[in-house]
Amino acid sequence: MSSKLDKLRTKIQTKKELAIVADMPAEKKSEISIAISRIKSRVKDIAHTKVEIARDLSFLQENQEQLKEETGLTFKEFIEQLQGFSKSYFYQLTNNYKFLQQYNKIELLENTDTKVIELISKVEDPKPFFEKLEKGESITRTNIHQLNPVRPSDSDPRDLAISVYKKVRDLSTEEIQIFLQELKKLLKKDK
Repeated sequence: MSSKLDKLRTKIQTKKELAIVADMPAEKKSEISIAISRIKSRVKDIAHTKVEIARDLSFLQENQEQLKEETGLTFKEFIEQLQGFSKSYFYQLTNNYKFLQQYNKIELLENTDTKVIELISKVEDPKPFFEKLEKGESITRTNIHQLNPVRPSDSDPRDLAISVYKKVRDLSTEEIQIFLQELKKLLKKDK
């Protein structure tokens, strides 16, 4: 059944692609323009597919016993067998889906960066961010940090140390030296 559905989807997609190419003037029907047309026609499908994958992953995670009975795989083993994305991406996608589901905002999963959703899930009141996204406004990771007060749990020294480490580890030697100089200045001010 699934293969028939896949074949039907492929036929429909091919017809869409041919229609796009058919509308082009003959001189523009190069391989490049055909590839561009194919990409443009599939962009919306990617976002829609992301929501479907998240919904199905969430379902499998909630029904792990049945998954194990039917396939012999745990949810973790199933995720590890998927190819093309990291295991952490699928877990993040599943967590984002569940978070957005709580607020009835699943549609935001389609066009919003997964890291941005993850950060929004950590703020005390995510509603202002949802409103901005629904208006079509762009939200970056930096915006979230600037606009949101830090939760008490986020101010745990261990969490802060891990956060700083993650940012510092990607710096060049010169940048690390500048960072250390600034840190020393801050420590002197606190004394």
